[in-house]
Amino acid sequence: TILLLSAWTWAAEPTPAPLLPGKAVEVQLADGKNLLAHWETTPWAKMWADPALKPLHQPFAEAQAGAAKELGATPTELLAAMANAALTVNYLPAASPAAGKPVNPVNPVNPVNPVKPMTVSAGADFGSYAAKLFACIKNTTAAAKKSLPATIAGADEAIISPSQPEALFARFATGLAFGFQTPPVRPQANPGLADDLFAHVDVARLFELLDAVVPSGSDHDSFLQMKQQLAEMKLSEATYRMQIIPEGFLEQIDIGAVKTIGYKPVDRALLARLPANVLMVGAFGYDSIEAWKLQRSSLLSDWAHVLELDCDPADSDATEKAINAKLTEFGLDVSIAEAFTAFTGTSFIAITPSMPFPAATIAIPRSPVADKLIALGLGKLGAQVPAEGSSVVVPIPNAPVVATLVCDKSTWLVSSDMVLADQWLSGKADNGWNASAAGSLALSKAPADAYLIAASDTPAVLRVIAGYAGMGLTMAKKLTPEQRQAIIQGLNVLGAAAAPGYAVAGSVKGRQITEVRSLTGVVPSAVVIGGLAGVYNYRRANPAHGGPAAAKTNTDPKFPPTVRRRGILPAEIQFQAGAYRDQDGDGIGEYGLLSELNGGRDVGDGQRLFLFNPSSTIGDYSYTVYLPGGATRVADDGKTTTRASIPANADDQEKTFVAYAWPARTKDGIMYALVDEVIYEAPYKGLPPAWNAVFDGAGFEAKPKWAVSPDTGTEAAPEPTNVP
Repeated sequence: TILLLSAWTWAAEPTPAPLLPGKAVEVQLADGKNLLAHWETTPWAKMWADPALKPLHQPFAEAQAGAAKELGATPTELLAAMANAALTVNYLPAASPAAGKPVNPVNPVNPVNPVKPMTVSAGADFGSYAAKLFACIKNTTAAAKKSLPATIAGADEAIISPSQPEALFARFATGLAFGFQTPPVRPQANPGLADDLFAHVDVARLFELLDAVVPSGSDHDSFLQMKQQLAEMKLSEATYRMQIIPEGFLEQIDIGAVKTIGYKPVDRALLARLPANVLMVGAFGYDSIEAWKLQRSSLLSDWAHVLELDCDPADSDATEKAINAKLTEFGLDVSIAEAFTAFTGTSFIAITPSMPFPAATIAIPRSPVADKLIALGLGKLGAQVPAEGSSVVVPIPNAPVVATLVCDKSTWLVSSDMVLADQWLSGKADNGWNASAAGSLALSKAPADAYLIAASDTPAVLRVIAGYAGMGLTMAKKLTPEQRQAIIQGLNVLGAAAAPGYAVAGSVKGRQITEVRSLTGVVPSAVVIGGLAGVYNYRRANPAHGGPAAAKTNTDPKFPPTVRRRGILPAEIQFQAGAYRDQDGDGIGEYGLLSELNGGRDVGDGQRLFLFNPSSTIGDYSYTVYLPGGATRVADDGKTTTRASIPANADDQEKTFVAYAWPARTKDGIMYALVDEVIYEAPYKGLPPAWNAVFDGAGFEAKPKWAVSPDTGTEAAPEPTNVP
């Protein structure tokens, strides 16, 4: 994201010469022993070494031991042994003498797989673990089961796949290497690497390569549009550097000596008006007028596809006219050009402490068109437009917060933090953020023309997270009480060791630089998440390594396999943690009925919650929630008054609930039950499930009898259609 933000650039250049063969992508990783040494200086290592985390050490050790059985060594041992890790993707243009010829001399290229305009080389040394690791890869992956021995000059052993003979894998004593359309080569020493991770991308070569390998069709059309946009931006290269430092991670992206258009320096006077207790803030200076000039044609082409307009996307004038007609139909008396160019100036989003949840504040620059659009939106909500220098409370449907909209001479600001809104309305020029630890750090790192200034008071953020961690941990049934407490204490230790973070972008010595210091790192966290997802999918697909033999896939795109992601589960967590129902007065909250989660019923003292949106009709499923109630259950009865307290039910309702979802418009399909954070499923026979259907007629104390539902999607679950 930061790279794309930093890439909206322009520089006058002559027509480029034809590309020659060369590196499109180059990646180098520091030796594992250095990575581990640097890691030991971070807050994460300090947290892990704290005695409070001992209850979590055993599961980690068990996971390491389990991996060692497959890999021949623990992941930590493999990382410590790793050296000279590198990857290179080379571009092979059609004009190259080698183009069109097999570049893999080991095995003829399969005619079904024509030579692609690229070669890929990767490798690393692993010391004494190399042979075990090679054997593991050869013997356990699906591709290797069908592999054949190959001969590589200087290699101790190598394999190749008959179905893809362009790809080879080899071991050179202590080194492992991979080659695609080129023979693997022994890993080379990379002394002098100053960074823990280094990557360089030749943008022109990379996109020429992708242009040739991306399949035809809509995906290729989208790629061509992206390629055209980057050509307009004149982005020729990008270098990424990452270092592990005592504060966490320091990342830098250098996109070269280019002149930015589409950006404006951040107005730091706006940041000064923020209070010192801001948890996180991100400010962006935007020149939408220049951006429209630069990208009008590509933007209109994209919107033509999205809106499915009956016009040629390549005809910008016709597309703009069609979009303007659509805006008129929606009651907007502005053109697309006016709407797009209305927000030149500085915008920001800030998070501040608040109860029961942190507050959000958004600011955008004023303009005649922005004023008109906001007035239209307020009219839809039935609110009045505030005069300059005043504010108005904005009703937000189905939200458990109150927002204040402030209008001053240069800015529209909407905030759920009433104190911040009042300070902003006062017009005071300095409310403390610039002098705060996070603010002063970010401003000291920001170039004079910085168009991105962001900061995080990371210690304060972690303290807030630790305060809310109990909400989620109450549902983590597989964790012991000691492990839950260790996690909370670990967050406190991490917060004490953490330092503020920042992200800035602007000109440094004539080059456009984006620099980020954070506790998690942008690229490292993405790699970790991707790696975990890969391991999870691998194990699901390979029963020999802990996954099901054949996960059933539901082809109905509207079914809610992960209703817990957005809806009932997070609402129940908030309801229980907030103790909105505490029938026995022991200070421990109980779970709630659906009507208590979505504002359909008072929870006490006339209070109604909106933790689960009741107004949407998206999806074809009906929902309900049952709570334990003695020998039977407690269910919604259509009443809107506060449910009568029954202290005898409290202990059971503190522990569990069951939520059902079933087809609302058909008499067949699949119905689902949510019990203890697990989704179960069974065939739907045309009748809503009984309260104990998932327990096969038994009570809440029984184990669910339905099949566990495979997690077949990440999209948000549809909202219920029958919420009381």
